[in-house]
Amino acid sequence: MAAKKGRPTETRAARRREKLAEIQRQQKRKERLRNALTGGAVAAAVIAIIVPAIIVSQRSRAESDRASTALASDVQTYTVTAGHEIGELEYEQTPPAGGNHNPVWLNCGIYDVPVPSENAVHSMEHGAAWVTYRPDLAASEVDELRAAMPSSYAILSPFPDLPSPVVASAWGRQLMLDGADDPDLRRFFGSTCKGLKRLSPERPVAAARTAASRSTCPAGWCSGDRRGPCRPAAPPGGERMS
Repeated sequence: MAAKKGRPTETRAARRREKLAEIQRQQKRKERLRNALTGGAVAAAVIAIIVPAIIVSQRSRAESDRASTALASDVQTYTVTAGHEIGELEYEQTPPAGGNHNPVWLNCGIYDVPVPSENAVHSMEHGAAWVTYRPDLAASEVDELRAAMPSSYAILSPFPDLPSPVVASAWGRQLMLDGADDPDLRRFFGSTCKGLKRLSPERPVAAARTAASRSTCPAGWCSGDRRGPCRPAAPPGGERMS
């Protein structure tokens, strides 16, 4: 009799265990579904952030490549000589993009009067870039040019009778610019001038000291102890860079 009475209890306990197991299975299915939905949402959010960033990066790179290609096609290149001569010289380009020059180089810096080409070309030979502008360029544009100049290895000065409002020159290279706001100026510094120290036939101007330089500088300019660069005898408001 005791065994017969125990069977309903065991049956009910089994049903409860089965029901509990079913509930646990349902909870696990819901948890997997919730995790899948959460993971999908996170993945979608990540994709929504990364994909546009990749597209923008690719577009930016493509635009940069197009700009570099356009700049390269606009930069004129010349084969120039690199001899030392004394006195005033004539150049094929205006302003010069290289060539023979005086033995004394010009201090890099910002000048508000024309500088001697023969000495500026010597600085270019040592790796400097020379940015020139028309003397009648608006003062606001001149200020913009001053702000765009690198901190070293660069000369800025007015130059009469330029073929364009602004001209950027490096050794054997030259770029005509429409004005101070032309974005190609900074690209010129960033690309063409990046290899100037390698392309120029002599060592960097900031480190150069030519003991053999005994020529006199142009009128109104002096070379101090005859071993350094040409400097204005009366500073014209220029700012020395290096």
